[in-house]
Amino acid sequence: MDFTGSGMYLNRQIEEVSKTYSNAVFGNPHSKSKSSMESTHNLHEMREKILDFFSADPSEYEVIFTRSATGALVLMGEAFPFSSNSSFAYTQANHASVLGIRSIAISKGARMGSVTEEDVNEWLASGSSANPALARVPVVSSDGNTKSYSLFAYPAKENWGGVLYPLHWIKQVQDMSTEDHEWLVLLDAAAYVASQRLNLTDVHPDFVDISFYKMFGYPLVLGP
Repeated sequence: MDFTGSGMYLNRQIEEVSKTYSNAVFGNPHSKSKSSMESTHNLHEMREKILDFFSADPSEYEVIFTRSATGALVLMGEAFPFSSNSSFAYTQANHASVLGIRSIAISKGARMGSVTEEDVNEWLASGSSANPALARVPVVSSDGNTKSYSLFAYPAKENWGGVLYPLHWIKQVQDMSTEDHEWLVLLDAAAYVASQRLNLTDVHPDFVDISFYKMFGYPLVLGP
């Protein structure tokens, strides 16, 4: 069942969480006390379970916990190597926090622009990184001394309308890369994984954000 991006938690979940906290003490995972080591152990175990659930290769993906999917997108945007040779392309239908990456890209001199589904399909069909459909976000060659990176961001599932966007776009966009300029893909899967199974063996986005709250309603804000 699709709860429109707000999963329903079960009574059993709350009972199990309460039982866990009643029977153990969890400390700061950055310390070495017994309670802290218990937290560290649980974090490692949960990361492994999440990777396994999404069939993600641990040599390719790493789980980073943030306060929310929005927090994950901000963290990713701040860490992305935008430069004056970069472009940031994003679909018109997108998570508001994905759009927030625009200010980060601009501050680092990157070009940016929104594209429609038709624009993306035309660009990918052409096989050219400089397709006129993406003229608003042109690829600029680097100076040959350093590799440059561009980012394409889109939702696997549009949050409001429920539109499912093609997952095969991921590899097609990555294949637009050249020797000195690489296209990376950010897949916003927060709404998608609430009602669909995402298999990261079948598709290989460079970055994925999800929300556990949208998957099963609890805790209120937590997402890698």
